[in-house]
This record gives sequence, structure tokens and C-alpha cells, in this order.
Amino acid sequence: EMSASLVGSEMCIRDRLSDYEGRNVWSHKGIVHWRGMNICMVTDGYWRNKSATNLLDIDYMYLCKGYKGEIAPLQKLFHIKRIVLDASLGDYKSKAYKEECKTLGLDYIDISEKGSFRILL
Repeated sequence: EMSASLVGSEMCIRDRLSDYEGRNVWSHKGIVHWRGMNICMVTDGYWRNKSATNLLDIDYMYLCKGYKGEIAPLQKLFHIKRIVLDASLGDYKSKAYKEECKTLGLDYIDISEKGSFRILL
């Protein structure tokens, strides 16, 4: 069950992300839709080599340790509003993602610097 706010690290829901559809919430393949927001958990290479004719709006793209790719290819599938860098990322990967976010003009939140964050829904 999710409360009215989600808190990192890994939004406390990573282990519960299985396909689900309810009255006000659904999740599918690591994307959670709740109260009009889309949150995508990228924990592995699932989205590699995928294509889309229309971009899905993602309010928060949550990058975790298991994802080895870059952000730019994800922009071919998603319109990303903000990147969240999980504390599980190593320093090298976290720094690389920060630089990529700056290059792509994306806002980001680094959980390792903030300790946690809250999304008000």
C-alpha cells in the first residue's frame, strides 16, 4: 500500500513493484501511475532496445544500481521531467548521470546527498 507521499531510497516500493491495477493506482513494468503522476523505476536493462511512437510522460525517472545504461536512450521512450538518482548508485555512475542530466537539461535529485525526498501527490 502506498501512502500520500513516496519517500526514497528507492521510494520504499521497489520490492513491491509488480503489475497491479486498482481504483486509483496501477503499475506495469516498473511504471507506477498514481494520482495523475507517472513514476518509472529503472532497475535493470528492461527498456534497452525498445521503441515507441509516442513518448510517455514520466514525472520521476528513478535510476537504481541495476541500470547500466545512459539516460539519453530513455528519452526515446519517455518525456522525462525529473531524474532521481538512488543512493545505491556508485559514486562514478552517480557523477556520470549528473553530468548527463546537465547536458540534457534535466532536473535531478540525488538521494545520496539528500538522504530522502518526498513527492507530494
